[in-house]
Amino acid sequence: MGKGTPRRVLVAIALTTCLTAASQAHADTASERIIYQQRPGLTASQATDLRADADVELDATLTAGIRVATVDTPGDRADALADLRDDARVTWAEPDHVLTAAVTTDDAYFNRQWGLLNTGASPNPDISAADAWKVTDGAGVTVAVTDTGIQGDHPDLAANQAAGSHDYYDNDSTPVDNNGHGTHVAGIIAAADNTIGTLGVAPAA
Repeated sequence: MGKGTPRRVLVAIALTTCLTAASQAHADTASERIIYQQRPGLTASQATDLRADADVELDATLTAGIRVATVDTPGDRADALADLRDDARVTWAEPDHVLTAAVTTDDAYFNRQWGLLNTGASPNPDISAADAWKVTDGAGVTVAVTDTGIQGDHPDLAANQAAGSHDYYDNDSTPVDNNGHGTHVAGIIAAADNTIGTLGVAPAA
C-alpha cells in the first residue's frame, strides 16, 4: 500500500476531478499522470532532483506543495508511483483518475449551486453530492429543522414536509415562517427535484 491512505486518496480524487475531463483523449493522458505532495522546505533544485529520480516531468503546480507529474516513459506509472511513495521527500502520491458524475436533475438553479457540484475550480470545493445521490437521495429520512418555521406552500418544499410540525413560539401546529431563515435552511436540506428553483442536499428527505 506504500504511503497511501484513504484520506490521501480522497484528497487526490478531489484534485483530479478538477484536472481531468471525460474525453477519451484526456483519459489517455491521465493514465500516465501522478499527483503527489512534496515535503515542505524543498528547494527548486531538490524538487527537480526528486522528479528526475522518479522519472517524471512536472505538469502543474497546485497549492500546499501538491504537484501533477507525467511519467517520462509511457506505461511506467506504477514504477514511478512506487518510487515517489518510497521517497522521503514525498508526503503522499496517488495515480490520477478520470471521474465523471451523472447529474439527472433539471432544477432551474442547480448550475449555480457550486457547493453541490463544481468542476471548474481547483481544488474542487464541492461536497460531491451527485456521487452521493447514486447511493441515496434521502428518501425515507426525516430531518427536524429547529428554526424560524417554514413556508408551508413553498413549491420546492411543500411535497417534502412531514406531518406533525410544531411552532413552539405560538404553541400551535402551523409553524408559519415570518422570517425566511427556516425556509432557507429547509431548502438547503431538502428542496425537491422538481425543475423549480434549487436542489437540496437530500432532495427526497
